[in-house]
Amino acid sequence: MAIWKVAFCLAALLLLGFIAYRIAYSTLATDPSGHLQIVDYTNIVVILLTTVTVLFTVAAIALGLAGIWGFRNIKEAAGEYARQSVSREIGNAFEPGGAAYEEIRREFQNDYAPLNRWLRHQIRREVTESLAFYRPGLDVDESDPTDEGDVS
Repeated sequence: MAIWKVAFCLAALLLLGFIAYRIAYSTLATDPSGHLQIVDYTNIVVILLTTVTVLFTVAAIALGLAGIWGFRNIKEAAGEYARQSVSREIGNAFEPGGAAYEEIRREFQNDYAPLNRWLRHQIRREVTESLAFYRPGLDVDESDPTDEGDVS
């Protein structure tokens, strides 16, 4: 979209340059009474070079301002697009049927998977550390039956 804006601006500048040339040429080619004069081509070349210089100066200033403003907008738009893309991909991965969801489900169904063992260890450690305040009241009698039904 920005390329069309730049092309439109350049076309407008060329049109303005042509209009300026026609005005300057008609001013130089006729005297106040409207009679045609013989024009020296060095004057026309000087006017054309001046017009081109002014056009390039205006275009350079416009492109410089557009570049500064455009870079900031591109940077903000890229950051927003990245945030949206990451959020969408993470959401898709962790939905049922997503790649991450299925991998985690496979890991937890297998008791010998490294992730399963590690996560169980981390959970056990977190629970133990969280219950440290209550530990004195949690003395377990070793003679109590276990959950397997042993009464030893």
